[in-house]
Amino acid sequence: MPKSLPRQNAPQARLLVVAAILLVLVLLARGIAVRLTDWLWFIEVGYERVFLLKIVAQWGLGLLAGLGGFAVLYGNARLALRGIELEPEPVHVLAEGGLVMRGRLLARLAQLLALPISAVVAFGLAVAAGARWTTLVQFFYRTPFGETDPIFGRDIAYYVFTLPTLEFGLDTLTAMFVVSLLVLVLPIYVARGDIYLRGAQIRVDPRVDLHAAVLIALLLLVQSARLFLVQSPGLLFGTHAPLQGASLADISIRLPAIRVMATLLAVGAIAVLWGARRGKLVRSAAGIVGAYIVLALVFNGLVPAAYQRLVVQPNELAKEAPQIAHHIAATRKAWGLDRVERRELEGDQLLTSADLEKNRGTIENVRLWDREPLLQTFGQLQSIRTYYDFIAVDDDRYIVNGGMRHVLLSAREIDVGSLP
Repeated sequence: MPKSLPRQNAPQARLLVVAAILLVLVLLARGIAVRLTDWLWFIEVGYERVFLLKIVAQWGLGLLAGLGGFAVLYGNARLALRGIELEPEPVHVLAEGGLVMRGRLLARLAQLLALPISAVVAFGLAVAAGARWTTLVQFFYRTPFGETDPIFGRDIAYYVFTLPTLEFGLDTLTAMFVVSLLVLVLPIYVARGDIYLRGAQIRVDPRVDLHAAVLIALLLLVQSARLFLVQSPGLLFGTHAPLQGASLADISIRLPAIRVMATLLAVGAIAVLWGARRGKLVRSAAGIVGAYIVLALVFNGLVPAAYQRLVVQPNELAKEAPQIAHHIAATRKAWGLDRVERRELEGDQLLTSADLEKNRGTIENVRLWDREPLLQTFGQLQSIRTYYDFIAVDDDRYIVNGGMRHVLLSAREIDVGSLP
Protein backbone atom coordinates (compact mmCIF):
# COMPACT_ATOMS: atom_id res chain seq x y z
CA MET A 1 0.00 0.00 0.00
CA PRO A 2 2.73 2.60 0.75
CA LYS A 3 4.24 1.95 -2.68
CA SER A 4 1.11 3.34 -4.38
CA LEU A 5 1.28 6.73 -2.65
CA PRO A 6 3.89 8.24 -4.99
CA ARG A 7 1.77 7.26 -7.98
CA GLN A 8 -1.27 8.97 -6.49
CA ASN A 9 0.70 12.15 -5.77
CA ALA A 10 2.35 12.27 -9.22
CA PRO A 11 -0.56 14.10 -10.97
CA GLN A 12 -0.68 16.66 -8.17
CA ALA A 13 3.06 17.25 -8.47
CA ARG A 14 2.76 17.71 -12.24
CA LEU A 15 -0.13 20.12 -11.72
CA LEU A 16 1.95 22.19 -9.29
CA VAL A 17 4.86 22.29 -11.73
CA VAL A 18 2.59 23.43 -14.58
CA ALA A 19 0.97 26.07 -12.35
CA ALA A 20 4.40 27.35 -11.32
CA ILE A 21 5.52 27.58 -14.96
CA LEU A 22 2.33 29.45 -15.93
CA LEU A 23 2.78 31.84 -13.01
CA VAL A 24 6.36 32.60 -14.09
CA LEU A 25 5.22 33.18 -17.67
CA VAL A 26 2.47 35.55 -16.52
CA LEU A 27 4.92 37.51 -14.39
CA LEU A 28 7.42 37.73 -17.25
CA ALA A 29 4.89 38.41 -20.02
CA ARG A 30 4.89 42.20 -19.65
CA GLY A 31 8.67 42.42 -19.51
CA ILE A 32 9.02 40.21 -22.59
CA ALA A 33 6.47 42.31 -24.49
CA VAL A 34 8.26 45.54 -23.60
CA ARG A 35 11.64 44.15 -24.62
CA LEU A 36 10.25 42.79 -27.89
CA THR A 37 8.65 46.15 -28.71
CA ASP A 38 11.90 47.97 -27.96
CA TRP A 39 13.84 45.52 -30.09
CA LEU A 40 11.53 46.05 -33.10
CA TRP A 41 11.77 49.83 -32.69
CA PHE A 42 15.59 49.79 -32.52
CA ILE A 43 15.66 47.62 -35.65
CA GLU A 44 13.37 50.07 -37.43
CA VAL A 45 15.61 53.07 -36.68
CA GLY A 46 18.80 51.17 -37.47
CA TYR A 47 20.22 50.92 -33.96
CA GLU A 48 19.81 47.20 -33.26
CA ARG A 49 23.45 47.03 -32.11
CA VAL A 50 22.72 49.55 -29.35
CA PHE A 51 19.78 47.47 -28.10
CA LEU A 52 21.79 44.24 -28.15
CA LEU A 53 24.68 45.95 -26.36
CA LYS A 54 22.30 47.01 -23.61
CA ILE A 55 20.91 43.48 -23.24
CA VAL A 56 24.36 41.88 -23.20
CA ALA A 57 25.67 44.42 -20.68
CA GLN A 58 22.65 44.08 -18.39
CA TRP A 59 22.61 40.29 -18.37
CA GLY A 60 26.37 39.93 -18.34
CA LEU A 61 26.87 42.29 -15.42
CA GLY A 62 23.83 40.88 -13.59
CA LEU A 63 24.96 37.27 -14.01
CA LEU A 64 28.52 38.13 -12.97
CA ALA A 65 27.36 39.90 -9.82
CA GLY A 66 24.68 37.31 -9.05
CA LEU A 67 26.87 34.24 -9.52
CA GLY A 68 29.83 35.87 -7.78
CA GLY A 69 27.61 36.98 -4.90
CA PHE A 70 26.04 33.52 -4.58
CA ALA A 71 29.48 31.86 -4.59
CA VAL A 72 30.70 34.16 -1.81
CA LEU A 73 27.51 33.99 0.26
CA TYR A 74 26.77 30.28 0.01
CA GLY A 75 30.46 29.40 0.19
CA ASN A 76 30.74 31.19 3.52
CA ALA A 77 27.52 29.60 4.73
CA ARG A 78 28.74 26.10 3.85
CA LEU A 79 32.04 26.84 5.53
CA ALA A 80 30.18 27.83 8.70
CA LEU A 81 27.99 24.71 8.46
CA ARG A 82 30.87 22.28 8.01
CA GLY A 83 30.67 19.17 10.19
CA ILE A 84 27.14 19.90 11.35
CA GLU A 85 25.98 16.34 10.55
CA LEU A 86 28.49 14.96 13.05
CA GLU A 87 27.31 17.08 15.96
CA PRO A 88 25.56 15.31 18.88
CA GLU A 89 21.98 15.66 19.95
CA PRO A 90 20.98 18.86 21.85
CA VAL A 91 22.79 19.06 25.16
CA HIS A 92 23.23 21.56 27.97
CA VAL A 93 26.79 22.00 29.16
CA LEU A 94 27.72 23.74 32.39
CA ALA A 95 31.14 25.31 31.82
CA GLU A 96 32.85 27.65 34.28
CA GLY A 97 29.63 28.94 35.72
CA GLY A 98 28.09 29.65 32.32
CA LEU A 99 25.30 27.64 30.70
CA VAL A 100 26.14 26.83 27.06
CA MET A 101 23.08 25.79 25.05
CA ARG A 102 23.72 23.90 21.82
CA GLY A 103 20.56 23.16 19.95
CA ARG A 104 20.82 20.86 16.96
CA LEU A 105 17.39 22.04 15.81
CA LEU A 106 18.64 25.62 15.36
CA ALA A 107 21.67 24.38 13.50
CA ARG A 108 19.49 22.31 11.17
CA LEU A 109 17.26 25.35 10.60
CA ALA A 110 20.31 27.41 9.69
CA GLN A 111 21.39 24.66 7.30
CA LEU A 112 17.95 24.73 5.69
CA LEU A 113 17.82 28.52 5.26
CA ALA A 114 21.40 29.06 4.06
CA LEU A 115 20.68 28.23 0.42
CA PRO A 116 17.47 30.29 -0.07
CA ILE A 117 18.90 33.31 1.76
CA SER A 118 22.04 33.19 -0.36
CA ALA A 119 19.97 32.86 -3.54
CA VAL A 120 17.65 35.77 -2.65
CA VAL A 121 20.52 38.10 -1.76
CA ALA A 122 22.44 37.07 -4.88
CA PHE A 123 19.35 37.78 -6.99
CA GLY A 124 19.12 41.25 -5.43
CA LEU A 125 22.78 41.87 -6.23
CA ALA A 126 22.19 40.75 -9.82
CA VAL A 127 19.22 43.09 -10.28
CA ALA A 128 21.08 46.03 -8.73
CA ALA A 129 24.14 45.35 -10.90
CA GLY A 130 22.05 45.00 -14.07
CA ALA A 131 20.57 48.43 -13.44
CA ARG A 132 24.11 49.88 -13.53
CA TRP A 133 24.88 48.55 -17.01
CA THR A 134 25.58 52.04 -18.38
CA THR A 135 28.44 52.42 -15.87
CA LEU A 136 30.10 49.28 -17.22
CA VAL A 137 29.59 50.20 -20.88
CA GLN A 138 30.92 53.73 -20.38
CA PHE A 139 33.97 52.31 -18.64
CA PHE A 140 34.79 49.86 -21.45
CA TYR A 141 34.25 52.47 -24.17
CA ARG A 142 35.91 55.33 -22.29
CA THR A 143 38.05 57.85 -24.16
CA PRO A 144 40.44 60.42 -22.68
CA PHE A 145 39.32 64.03 -22.43
CA GLY A 146 42.79 65.41 -22.99
CA GLU A 147 42.52 67.56 -19.87
CA THR A 148 43.93 66.77 -16.43
CA ASP A 149 42.82 68.00 -13.03
CA PRO A 150 45.31 70.26 -11.23
CA ILE A 151 45.19 68.38 -7.91
CA PHE A 152 45.83 64.73 -8.78
CA GLY A 153 46.98 65.13 -12.39
CA ARG A 154 44.49 62.55 -13.73
CA ASP A 155 42.64 62.85 -17.01
CA ILE A 156 39.07 64.08 -16.54
CA ALA A 157 37.83 60.83 -18.09
CA TYR A 158 38.93 59.05 -14.90
CA TYR A 159 36.31 60.91 -12.87
CA VAL A 160 33.57 60.42 -15.48
CA PHE A 161 34.09 56.75 -16.38
CA THR A 162 36.55 54.98 -14.04
CA LEU A 163 35.55 56.42 -10.66
CA PRO A 164 31.86 55.34 -10.84
CA THR A 165 32.97 51.83 -11.87
CA LEU A 166 35.35 51.55 -8.93
CA GLU A 167 32.68 52.80 -6.56
CA PHE A 168 30.15 50.30 -7.91
CA GLY A 169 32.60 47.40 -7.57
CA LEU A 170 33.56 48.31 -4.02
CA ASP A 171 29.88 48.74 -3.05
CA THR A 172 29.12 45.26 -4.39
CA LEU A 173 32.03 43.68 -2.50
CA THR A 174 31.01 45.48 0.69
CA ALA A 175 27.43 44.22 0.38
CA MET A 176 28.60 40.64 -0.18
CA PHE A 177 30.97 40.60 2.78
CA VAL A 178 28.58 42.40 5.16
CA VAL A 179 25.68 40.06 4.35
CA SER A 180 27.96 37.02 4.57
CA LEU A 181 29.17 38.08 8.00
CA LEU A 182 26.01 39.47 9.62
CA VAL A 183 23.21 37.50 7.95
CA LEU A 184 24.81 34.10 7.40
CA VAL A 185 28.07 33.36 9.19
CA LEU A 186 27.47 34.86 12.64
CA PRO A 187 23.83 33.64 12.95
CA ILE A 188 24.92 30.14 11.90
CA TYR A 189 27.66 30.04 14.51
CA VAL A 190 25.25 31.38 17.13
CA ALA A 191 22.73 28.67 16.20
CA ARG A 192 25.47 26.05 16.51
CA GLY A 193 26.42 27.35 19.92
CA ASP A 194 29.92 28.41 18.85
CA ILE A 195 29.21 32.02 19.90
CA TYR A 196 27.63 32.46 23.31
CA LEU A 197 27.44 34.69 26.34
CA ARG A 198 29.24 33.68 29.52
CA GLY A 199 28.43 36.15 32.19
CA ALA A 200 28.94 39.59 30.65
CA GLN A 201 31.47 38.41 28.06
CA ILE A 202 31.04 37.10 24.53
CA ARG A 203 32.78 33.78 24.08
CA VAL A 204 33.80 32.62 20.62
CA ASP A 205 34.80 29.10 19.68
CA PRO A 206 38.32 28.97 18.17
CA ARG A 207 37.02 27.60 14.87
CA VAL A 208 34.89 30.77 14.44
CA ASP A 209 37.81 33.14 14.92
CA LEU A 210 39.63 32.55 11.65
CA HIS A 211 36.48 32.56 9.48
CA ALA A 212 35.07 35.77 10.97
CA ALA A 213 38.51 37.38 11.03
CA VAL A 214 39.00 36.79 7.30
CA LEU A 215 35.64 38.41 6.50
CA ILE A 216 36.32 41.38 8.80
CA ALA A 217 39.81 41.79 7.32
CA LEU A 218 38.35 41.77 3.79
CA LEU A 219 35.84 44.44 4.81
CA LEU A 220 38.64 46.59 6.22
CA LEU A 221 40.68 46.16 3.03
CA VAL A 222 37.68 47.11 0.89
CA GLN A 223 37.12 50.22 3.01
CA SER A 224 40.82 51.06 2.71
CA ALA A 225 40.58 50.76 -1.07
CA ARG A 226 37.46 52.94 -1.02
CA LEU A 227 39.34 55.69 0.82
CA PHE A 228 42.28 55.54 -1.58
CA LEU A 229 40.40 55.10 -4.87
CA VAL A 230 37.02 56.80 -4.32
CA GLN A 231 36.98 59.16 -1.36
CA SER A 232 40.31 60.85 -2.14
CA PRO A 233 39.42 61.86 -5.73
CA GLY A 234 35.87 62.48 -4.54
CA LEU A 235 37.15 65.61 -2.79
CA LEU A 236 37.08 67.29 -6.21
CA PHE A 237 33.27 67.03 -6.16
CA GLY A 238 32.94 69.02 -2.95
CA THR A 239 30.71 72.10 -2.81
CA HIS A 240 31.95 75.05 -0.77
CA ALA A 241 30.84 78.65 -0.38
CA PRO A 242 33.35 80.31 -2.73
CA LEU A 243 33.81 77.43 -5.19
CA GLN A 244 33.06 73.89 -6.27
CA GLY A 245 35.88 71.41 -5.92
CA ALA A 246 38.62 70.75 -3.39
CA SER A 247 39.16 73.59 -0.93
CA LEU A 248 42.37 74.38 0.92
CA ALA A 249 41.13 72.44 3.96
CA ASP A 250 40.42 69.42 1.74
CA ILE A 251 43.89 69.49 0.20
CA SER A 252 45.82 70.31 3.37
CA ILE A 253 43.89 68.30 5.97
CA ARG A 254 41.30 65.89 4.60
CA LEU A 255 43.42 64.39 1.82
CA PRO A 256 46.39 63.44 4.08
CA ALA A 257 43.94 62.22 6.73
CA ILE A 258 42.16 59.98 4.23
CA ARG A 259 45.47 58.45 3.15
CA VAL A 260 46.54 57.89 6.77
CA MET A 261 43.20 56.25 7.67
CA ALA A 262 43.35 54.05 4.58
CA THR A 263 46.80 52.85 5.61
CA LEU A 264 45.61 52.23 9.17
CA LEU A 265 42.69 50.16 7.89
CA ALA A 266 45.06 48.00 5.85
CA VAL A 267 47.22 47.52 8.94
CA GLY A 268 44.05 46.87 10.95
CA ALA A 269 43.14 44.00 8.64
CA ILE A 270 46.45 42.32 9.52
CA ALA A 271 45.86 43.08 13.21
CA VAL A 272 42.44 41.38 13.10
CA LEU A 273 43.96 38.20 11.67
CA TRP A 274 46.70 38.30 14.29
CA GLY A 275 44.17 38.88 17.06
CA ALA A 276 42.07 35.94 15.85
CA ARG A 277 45.13 33.73 15.97
CA ARG A 278 45.66 34.71 19.60
CA GLY A 279 41.98 34.17 20.46
CA LYS A 280 41.20 37.91 20.82
CA LEU A 281 39.08 38.49 17.72
CA VAL A 282 36.28 40.49 19.37
CA ARG A 283 38.67 42.77 21.22
CA SER A 284 40.84 43.37 18.14
CA ALA A 285 37.93 44.04 15.78
CA ALA A 286 36.14 46.32 18.27
CA GLY A 287 39.33 48.26 18.94
CA ILE A 288 40.09 48.80 15.26
CA VAL A 289 36.54 49.83 14.37
CA GLY A 290 36.35 52.15 17.37
CA ALA A 291 39.72 53.73 16.54
CA TYR A 292 38.63 54.26 12.93
CA ILE A 293 35.40 55.99 14.00
CA VAL A 294 37.27 58.29 16.39
CA LEU A 295 39.91 59.14 13.78
CA ALA A 296 37.23 59.78 11.15
CA LEU A 297 35.41 62.19 13.47
CA VAL A 298 38.61 64.00 14.38
CA PHE A 299 40.38 64.19 11.02
CA ASN A 300 37.30 64.45 8.81
CA GLY A 301 35.31 66.77 11.03
CA LEU A 302 36.98 68.59 13.89
CA VAL A 303 40.45 69.28 12.49
CA PRO A 304 39.27 70.50 9.03
CA ALA A 305 36.63 72.70 10.67
CA ALA A 306 39.21 74.21 13.01
CA TYR A 307 41.66 74.73 10.14
CA GLN A 308 38.95 76.41 8.08
CA ARG A 309 37.94 78.68 10.94
CA LEU A 310 41.38 79.62 12.26
CA VAL A 311 43.61 79.54 9.16
CA VAL A 312 41.46 80.00 6.05
CA GLN A 313 38.63 82.34 7.05
CA PRO A 314 40.81 85.23 8.37
CA ASN A 315 42.22 85.65 4.84
CA GLU A 316 39.94 83.41 2.79
CA LEU A 317 40.28 85.17 -0.56
CA ALA A 318 44.07 84.91 -0.55
CA LYS A 319 44.09 81.36 0.84
CA GLU A 320 41.52 80.03 -1.64
CA ALA A 321 42.85 82.03 -4.62
CA PRO A 322 44.59 79.03 -6.29
CA GLN A 323 41.52 76.83 -5.84
CA ILE A 324 39.23 79.57 -7.18
CA ALA A 325 41.55 79.96 -10.18
CA HIS A 326 41.28 76.21 -10.84
CA HIS A 327 37.50 76.45 -10.55
CA ILE A 328 37.27 79.35 -13.01
CA ALA A 329 39.65 77.67 -15.49
CA ALA A 330 37.68 74.41 -15.37
CA THR A 331 34.37 76.26 -15.86
CA ARG A 332 35.75 78.16 -18.85
CA LYS A 333 37.01 74.94 -20.45
CA ALA A 334 33.75 73.09 -19.75
CA TRP A 335 31.67 75.78 -21.50
CA GLY A 336 34.22 76.42 -24.22
CA LEU A 337 34.73 79.99 -23.06
CA ASP A 338 38.51 79.61 -23.29
CA ARG A 339 38.18 79.33 -27.08
CA VAL A 340 36.19 82.54 -27.52
CA GLU A 341 37.85 84.95 -29.93
CA ARG A 342 37.86 88.53 -28.67
CA ARG A 343 37.51 91.36 -31.19
CA GLU A 344 36.79 95.02 -30.73
CA LEU A 345 33.81 96.25 -32.77
CA GLU A 346 34.19 99.94 -33.43
CA GLY A 347 30.71 100.44 -34.84
CA ASP A 348 31.72 103.36 -37.06
CA GLN A 349 31.51 101.53 -40.36
CA LEU A 350 28.99 103.05 -42.75
CA LEU A 351 26.40 100.69 -44.21
CA THR A 352 25.54 100.81 -47.88
CA SER A 353 22.53 99.51 -49.76
CA ALA A 354 24.74 96.69 -51.05
CA ASP A 355 25.53 95.65 -47.46
CA LEU A 356 21.85 95.62 -46.56
CA GLU A 357 20.94 93.61 -49.65
CA LYS A 358 23.73 91.13 -48.98
CA ASN A 359 22.52 90.55 -45.40
CA ARG A 360 18.78 90.79 -46.07
CA GLY A 361 18.07 87.59 -44.13
CA THR A 362 19.67 89.02 -41.00
CA ILE A 363 18.07 92.46 -41.39
CA GLU A 364 14.57 91.04 -41.75
CA ASN A 365 14.99 88.98 -38.56
CA VAL A 366 16.15 91.82 -36.33
CA ARG A 367 13.75 92.15 -33.40
CA LEU A 368 12.28 95.63 -33.45
CA TRP A 369 9.52 95.32 -30.89
CA ASP A 370 10.03 95.25 -27.12
CA ARG A 371 8.24 92.49 -25.20
CA GLU A 372 6.86 94.60 -22.34
CA PRO A 373 5.06 97.28 -24.41
CA LEU A 374 3.75 94.55 -26.72
CA LEU A 375 2.37 92.65 -23.73
CA GLN A 376 0.55 95.81 -22.60
CA THR A 377 -0.73 96.35 -26.14
CA PHE A 378 -2.17 92.86 -26.30
CA GLY A 379 -3.91 93.47 -22.96
CA GLN A 380 -5.40 96.75 -24.21
CA LEU A 381 -6.72 95.09 -27.37
CA GLN A 382 -8.62 92.62 -25.18
CA SER A 383 -9.69 95.12 -22.54
CA ILE A 384 -13.39 94.70 -23.34
CA ARG A 385 -13.04 91.01 -22.46
CA THR A 386 -11.76 91.18 -18.89
CA TYR A 387 -11.59 87.40 -18.52
CA TYR A 388 -8.66 87.21 -20.99
CA ASP A 389 -5.10 87.70 -19.85
CA PHE A 390 -1.62 87.59 -21.39
CA ILE A 391 1.21 86.24 -19.24
CA ALA A 392 4.30 86.45 -21.43
CA VAL A 393 5.55 87.11 -24.94
CA ASP A 394 7.76 84.55 -26.69
CA ASP A 395 10.11 84.86 -29.66
CA ASP A 396 9.78 82.50 -32.60
CA ARG A 397 10.41 82.34 -36.33
CA TYR A 398 8.03 81.26 -39.08
CA ILE A 399 8.14 81.15 -42.83
CA VAL A 400 5.99 84.07 -44.04
CA ASN A 401 5.54 84.70 -47.78
CA GLY A 402 8.35 82.28 -48.54
CA GLY A 403 10.90 83.82 -46.14
CA MET A 404 11.90 83.30 -42.53
CA ARG A 405 10.49 86.07 -40.33
CA HIS A 406 10.89 86.91 -36.69
CA VAL A 407 7.54 86.81 -34.84
CA LEU A 408 6.49 87.69 -31.30
CA LEU A 409 3.71 85.48 -29.92
CA SER A 410 1.60 85.47 -26.77
CA ALA A 411 -0.98 82.89 -25.74
CA ARG A 412 -4.32 84.31 -24.66
CA GLU A 413 -5.37 82.65 -21.39
CA ILE A 414 -8.56 82.76 -19.39
CA ASP A 415 -8.41 84.41 -15.97
CA VAL A 416 -10.95 82.38 -13.99
CA GLY A 417 -11.08 85.00 -11.26
CA SER A 418 -12.33 87.64 -13.76
CA LEU A 419 -15.21 85.59 -15.13
CA PRO A 420 -18.59 87.36 -14.65
